[in-house]
Amino acid sequence: MLVTVLVPQVSIVTSVQTRLERRSRKVACGENAAYRKERFRLGYRGKGPEGKLKLGRCHHRETTRSGLPHSGGFLGGLTMALTSKISDYDSRWPSMFLAEKQRIAGSFGAEVAAIYHVGSTAVPGLSAKPEIDILVEVSEHRNETARDNSMHTLGYVRGTNLSEGHHFYRRDVDGVRTHKVHVCMVGHWQIERMLGFRNLLRDDPVLRQQYQDLKLQLEASNRHGIAEYLVKKAPVIDALMGPPPE
Repeated sequence: MLVTVLVPQVSIVTSVQTRLERRSRKVACGENAAYRKERFRLGYRGKGPEGKLKLGRCHHRETTRSGLPHSGGFLGGLTMALTSKISDYDSRWPSMFLAEKQRIAGSFGAEVAAIYHVGSTAVPGLSAKPEIDILVEVSEHRNETARDNSMHTLGYVRGTNLSEGHHFYRRDVDGVRTHKVHVCMVGHWQIERMLGFRNLLRDDPVLRQQYQDLKLQLEASNRHGIAEYLVKKAPVIDALMGPPPE
């Protein structure tokens, strides 16, 4: 099964198809029944007139297939607007990550194994919401209360876990989202997924441009806030990286 998300005049499908063909038939062709079932629950409603998968609404999942939280009218609750507008790539983003890395490192103490810059702001040349995504790899989740309190003093609020063992913090300044911190134990599947997707976008300028076009199109057509935006990005990430583990 080939996942296609239409972008005006530019299709991301070619790059996705190339990578899918390098993966096992089980993932590339969608032959795993559980994967197909989850894709349907995410909102796929069959094929459109051109044989391309249509995106529908999802009412069953609390997180996207990429491990991101749903919140908003798109999933049957209160609508949560997009946290910020997509802007052109800013060459200051890497230095902003480094500054925040130093600022938060003490909250994790000796548990820290590595701290990475992830998400779109970690990809040179890619337009993105100006929110720095940080991935903290830790040896264990120990004394979470102390960690939460320490992050709180730095302006962070802990959100709902995005998956088992995947903790999440967000920071807003004057009501504007500026940073998101993902905390995963060594070996967590999300670490490889986040770094792998970042590296694909860094290494492939064609895919990077197509992904940027997709994001801009989703932002322009957005009617139901951040949940809709995340759900409609998810199939491209899944197609490139394979489905998350059950």
